[in-house]
Amino acid sequence: MNEADTCRTYILPKLHNAGWEDDYITEQLVLTPGRIVPVGEKHIRRDGLRPDYVLFIRRNIPIAVVEAKADYKQAGDGLQQSIEYAQMMGVQFAYASNGKEIIEHDFITGIERTITDFPSSDELWGRLQGTFSFPTQQDQTDALSAYFEEVGGKTPRYYQQVFALKGYWTNIVKY
Repeated sequence: MNEADTCRTYILPKLHNAGWEDDYITEQLVLTPGRIVPVGEKHIRRDGLRPDYVLFIRRNIPIAVVEAKADYKQAGDGLQQSIEYAQMMGVQFAYASNGKEIIEHDFITGIERTITDFPSSDELWGRLQGTFSFPTQQDQTDALSAYFEEVGGKTPRYYQQVFALKGYWTNIVKY
């Protein structure tokens, strides 16, 4: 089985079993379109950076990245790639899987471990919100609300999301 088969056969069903809805799973999200390089008198675009799955807790608020590998490879083969994507996007959870094994890297605790199932969005949000002190219930609700409006139907690029998220999260009082 190749990577695409692993995604469809194993990983996506495991995400659905964990309670993730299709509206909160984005497949092959383009972070960077790829470098343009000259080849003879023409130019080509190299492959860009695209995590296999990005998990969102709300529209345009990513919380985790999942990198898939073919089932004959080790799950850990994709972990470093997943960690790099998570750091680029400013998310706190990175996962790598070959369909049979799931490895989680939690940036909050710094713990890397093998898990049997993907955590739900509520579980990830609970772990993330445990790092913040919300003075009021309204502040907690605001943390999951849209932090910007899309203009002209365009979605923000990853670095715009990261900038906005980091600005918002730093305004919340930490423990």
